[in-house]
Amino acid sequence: MAGAGFGLKLHDTAFGTDHCDAYLEWVRYARGAYLGLDGVEPPRRMSMYYDPLLDLHMRTSVAGATDVALFLAAVAPGEARALYDASVARSHLVDADPAPPRHPKSPATTLLLAKEWGLDTHAERVAASIDAHYEPTWDAAAGEFTWGLGLGERHPRGQYNAFLAAAEANSEGAWTRFAGEGIARGEGEIRDIDFPNVACREAHWRDGALHCRLAAKRPEDLGRPTSFRVRGLAQPDAWRATSASGVRSRVEGADLVVEGPLSEEPIRIGR
Repeated sequence: MAGAGFGLKLHDTAFGTDHCDAYLEWVRYARGAYLGLDGVEPPRRMSMYYDPLLDLHMRTSVAGATDVALFLAAVAPGEARALYDASVARSHLVDADPAPPRHPKSPATTLLLAKEWGLDTHAERVAASIDAHYEPTWDAAAGEFTWGLGLGERHPRGQYNAFLAAAEANSEGAWTRFAGEGIARGEGEIRDIDFPNVACREAHWRDGALHCRLAAKRPEDLGRPTSFRVRGLAQPDAWRATSASGVRSRVEGADLVVEGPLSEEPIRIGR
């Protein structure tokens, strides 16, 4: 691991800017000063905190380094992977039967990165451990999925749930693509869904049409009237919404309004 696999990398077209230059300069410095990536051997410790007034580093085990690797992955994948490998070697989170720590951030970032790089065995092991230890729970009355984390709290921890949800949603290369390409603009965006009673289960553009599916918070809400808007379409009066459930569409101002009975059937919005 003598640094041969390291390397700064950035999508040159990331949002059409060079706003990451300062970050890249930091990475070049931090790889030796804070992250322990300038030696022949894999790092054992890294700086969690540095006080420039006292010139004092608070060093910690590299076992938790996937938290840092997550934010390096899209820009400096060599450094990120080196930290990931060093981390899992010490944390044992990708062992055959891992016992995760009480706080789930490191397992979550490990799972996200394992999926990002197509490390299927790692991802399967960490995901199974998360399922076994962190209380994945569907609340049918609220229509919510959360992880209870064994804390016995009325409201699940938001930050930990956010990292776990990101790991659950990630797929190979998606984190890097999102950082380099961002969200498409100008093709029309779904807005004004009756959340939290209704959620958008999926939405994507394919073959020049917007395809989406809604989800009801409660099963008894299926069939009730609902609506949402699509904003940003060029010539909205040229677009039409169709579905097996019988949705209809109309133009209101610059928006295409889609309305009909709440259903989980696919909806197509096209010309």
